[in-house]
Amino acid sequence: MRSVISAIVVMAGSATAWAQGGQIDILSAYGPNGTRQNLELPATDFTYESTVTCNYSFHYDFKVFKNGVLKLTDSFDVINPGGSYSYSKNVSFSGWNLVSGDVIRYYSLAKIIAGPYTGQKDTDNFYHDCVDLVGFAPSGTHAPALYAIEEKGRFEELLG
Repeated sequence: MRSVISAIVVMAGSATAWAQGGQIDILSAYGPNGTRQNLELPATDFTYESTVTCNYSFHYDFKVFKNGVLKLTDSFDVINPGGSYSYSKNVSFSGWNLVSGDVIRYYSLAKIIAGPYTGQKDTDNFYHDCVDLVGFAPSGTHAPALYAIEEKGRFEELLG
């Protein structure tokens, strides 16, 4: 009897979760949650874009971190979005002193603030890995692809 009651409770909970699922969704223009891309240095700025799909009013938080340190925030409410809301924010890297190896994290959170699904939320993380392809070339050379090919050949010769 316990197993039957347990099964009914689990099924009821699953049905409730399914009915509430998918009421808000953030889609970054750069790929699914956790997408990583290289950001070639020197970089002066980047425009982050996303679309929030939701039929209810929601609160939107946008944060940008450099190596885990908060550098920029943007926070606001969207009232009656009508199904979808497009977000775009130009992030200036002025004064950030970006170097190869730095990681920039763009974090978005959307949380429903009105209607039957109040409190439901979705998040998205997009990452930039800072790379300096030109900086690896010998002084005065601005052909990183050719330099990389030459380095590969030298490395293969050393290994035999």
